[in-house]
Amino acid sequence: MERSMPAAAPSALLSLPDDRLERLFLLCVAGLAAGESRIEGLPEEPLFAEAAGLLSGFGIAFRRSGSALLVNGVGNGALLAPPAVCETGTGPELAALLLGLAGLYDFPLALRVAPQAMAPLLEPLSRMGLQVEASEADLLRVRGPRLAVPLRLDLPDDGRGLDQEQDQGLGLGLGSVPWLKPALLLAALAASGDTVLFHPGAGKEDGFLAVLQRFGVPVTEMRGATGVETRITGRVPLRAQSIGLGHPVAMPRTMAGA
Repeated sequence: MERSMPAAAPSALLSLPDDRLERLFLLCVAGLAAGESRIEGLPEEPLFAEAAGLLSGFGIAFRRSGSALLVNGVGNGALLAPPAVCETGTGPELAALLLGLAGLYDFPLALRVAPQAMAPLLEPLSRMGLQVEASEADLLRVRGPRLAVPLRLDLPDDGRGLDQEQDQGLGLGLGSVPWLKPALLLAALAASGDTVLFHPGAGKEDGFLAVLQRFGVPVTEMRGATGVETRITGRVPLRAQSIGLGHPVAMPRTMAGA
């Protein structure tokens, strides 16, 4: 079955779970939109303030207006090179999203993160054109290509993007890596063409695709007997949005075909 996600209306309630990863993803996508997006209902928590501070290094501007967070995006493909190392804290989520967001740009990017923790993401990004310039105990330096190429990747059930043999060879010993998918979705926006991610089984419902659709990214899901194929078109303009974060509800679906 195919689910087609057309462009969204400019003002609407976006139902996301109370999930910090999905809301960090929303900030990143809003930063890629041209113009000012308004996000109502985002709590004033240190994690989101930290993310806004790091994203400002790429040219994205943030300010509070009452209960709303206003995000002045730079436009897809127009991020600026950060002036310093991105100090991403102790958790890997923010580092992974920044790596997906800006790792395929043709400028140097340095992240304060253990490179081995990013291994599940570095492998597919390298296929899209990313180069690792330096790797230290807690510092990763990369640079993107002049033109990133799209990716086709089969994700295992745990979403890591690595098969068992690759995982054993790297010695990661990791369980599920929930930040891999949103990081790859951000990277897909910088690639020239369609990136395709295949998830075996029924696939997990989340808000990442809804966020992309809201900002005007062409996204299509094809559901078959063995899994779900998600196709994302990169290098497209994103439109600023006015969004209210609502309570989590089941996402409506429009299905066509069989």
